[in-house]
Amino acid sequence: MWLSGSIGRAASVPAWAWMNLLAHGSEHDLRSERAVARPRQVTSDDEWRAARSYLAVEVLNLAAEFGPLADLQRRVLVPLEQRLASRPEVARWRPCQWVWSVEAALDKHRQACRRTMTGGTRPPR
Repeated sequence: MWLSGSIGRAASVPAWAWMNLLAHGSEHDLRSERAVARPRQVTSDDEWRAARSYLAVEVLNLAAEFGPLADLQRRVLVPLEQRLASRPEVARWRPCQWVWSVEAALDKHRQACRRTMTGGTRPPR
């Protein structure tokens, strides 16, 4: 369920549900997401898709730098998806709030991985 056919329904799709592709998609799925053509007329769906496309690139870049995509998904994205799903206020978020939340989680993981590389400790679980 990558929400590709949800034209006109983005307002009813909770922000955490847009995490599904990032948290469970394959590398091919994420690469395909970032290559989706954007229409000229901008709708709410388009804002969410643009946000997810941006985050797909960020996730792929982080996975390329610090390890397999599946590890990043298991350690960062699936737990974030679950946390967002359990917070009622997330249902009212705009795409930018979701992007900030995902970016914060990715940055925290990036910093932990860098500390691991320089300090000899294990990556975060």
